[in-house]
Amino acid sequence: MSNKLRATLRDPQRNAARLALAALLGLMALMLAVAPMGGPFSGLAISQTASPTASETIASSIFFLNPAEGTSTEISAKADGTDASYHLVASASAVPPDPTVEFKYAEGDVETDIGPGSRVGASDTWEFDWTTLPADGDYTVIAILFSGPTEVSRHELEVVVNNEDGPRELPLDPEPQGETVEMMYPVNGGPLGFYTERVKMRSRPRSSTSRCPTRSIR
Repeated sequence: MSNKLRATLRDPQRNAARLALAALLGLMALMLAVAPMGGPFSGLAISQTASPTASETIASSIFFLNPAEGTSTEISAKADGTDASYHLVASASAVPPDPTVEFKYAEGDVETDIGPGSRVGASDTWEFDWTTLPADGDYTVIAILFSGPTEVSRHELEVVVNNEDGPRELPLDPEPQGETVEMMYPVNGGPLGFYTERVKMRSRPRSSTSRCPTRSIR
């Protein structure tokens, strides 16, 4: 009898385990093959991660920082000690490639160019000093974000231009020219510093112990 046959006869449990393993592997291969077709083993199908569609990606958008809805929508170019202009400021989220920003204002359906915004460094902020304001009245200011020649977002905000110093007596318009202020620090897109005062701990002087005079008892 050969050594190979003797090993087979001596270890029947090992052969049975090998056959069981081979049967299990074959069953698993069959389950994976029929899984995409449905049935009780459909839950075993290998999932694949789909690439995000264009609608699932973060869209670029533009919004006004100045004027700001809910804070102040009155516009004036009154001299503030720095210049006589209104500071338009808009910020973009998810800045697109080759970005530019245009500012406009509208009266009714007619849009008029204000000018191109200047990007503040490499930040997400654009600004424009508006000096040639239209006559007093209700308007809509518009900030438009472009990626190259393509418009990707716009923000429209209703404002009131109050740039003329009207008479004070009624029944005429008593509203004077709107006040303005220019923030010098921090600069637009620049860092903001904070000051924290250091508290110095002073040691308390050691108190001297007073001694009561003693009397000798005779």
